[in-house]
Formats: sequence, structure tokens, C-alpha cells
Amino acid sequence: MGISSTAPLIVSVGALTWEKDPLAQLEVVDAVMGTRPDARFVMVGDGPLRRTVETAVRASEHGDRVHLTGARDDVGDILAASDVLLLNSRSEGMPAILIEAGMLGLPTVASAVGGVPEVVEHGVTGLLCAPDDTTAMASSLIELLDDARRRRSLGRLARARCLARFEIRPVADRYLEILRRRSEGR
Repeated sequence: MGISSTAPLIVSVGALTWEKDPLAQLEVVDAVMGTRPDARFVMVGDGPLRRTVETAVRASEHGDRVHLTGARDDVGDILAASDVLLLNSRSEGMPAILIEAGMLGLPTVASAVGGVPEVVEHGVTGLLCAPDDTTAMASSLIELLDDARRRRSLGRLARARCLARFEIRPVADRYLEILRRRSEGR
């Protein structure tokens, strides 16, 4: 993508839909880039808002540092090259991208909606913000970009949490226990 390996990299992965609120993501990142001119943003995904997002990127004074990639097969590589995952959704179930990022040790700044707090523990594995609070999200991203030690600590703990809660072995064990209890009538 032509991004320097030393540039702070923010990534988002998701459909370009109303629920994922890609325009708010651009607002957040625009505020970050005003403070961190070295930062870059990669938005992975496609969807019905793509043209609207492209127009917003072109209109942004920082649009030259935003990369819209469309759908990709190398999301794991992009996550591994990133410093922080941004998830600014209006609505979510249990976002798999948070688990994938956590497994890779990538900290997250996310809106505390749906199942997000089940994956991201605020202040421990990432930072959670109120939905629609783009100012808090931008501040949280800047905080993490400015503090590599904290980013690494959050990432290590995100990996440990995701391995303990979402890796197949612990999940399979929990399912077996539930099935055992149901078959015993408890």
C-alpha cells in the first residue's frame, strides 16, 4: 500500500454500511491526523456506502493518508502490520474482527455497543467509548498512538483474553459442559 513501516497505522475492517458508521470513522481519524501528521488509516471493506466514503475521503484535508482497500484476502497481514484497530459501530453482535485482532495482540478502540464489551475489556485489552462519541474515540486513538508501551501491554492482554475465551478448545469445553448439564436435567 506504500505505507512506511514506521508510520502509526490505524485500521478498520468491516462493511461500509450504516451500522458500521464508516463516515464517523473518517471523522475520528481526521481528528487524529490533525494531531498526528505521521498517522495513516487503512479502511478494509466494501458495501453500499463506498461511494459516499470515497467522496468524504477526497474532501478531507487528510485524505491522502487514508487508504480504502475494498474487500481483501490478506486481512490478517494488515492487522499484524497495524498499531490500533478502530471499531466505531452504531450496532454490533459479537464482532469477529475484535477476536481476530485480539488473537494477533492488536489493541482496539471501539464503541461499547452489543457484544463489544464481551471481547474488549476497557483499559485492559483496549479502550471503549460511548457510541457516537467521536471526540473520545479520537482522544483514545491519540493516547494509544502516543504510548507504544501501553499499546503493547493492551495487545498482550487482548491476546491472552481472546485465547482464553474464544480459542476453540475453551469454547468447545464450555459447550460440552452445557450439553452435559442439559442431558443430566440441570
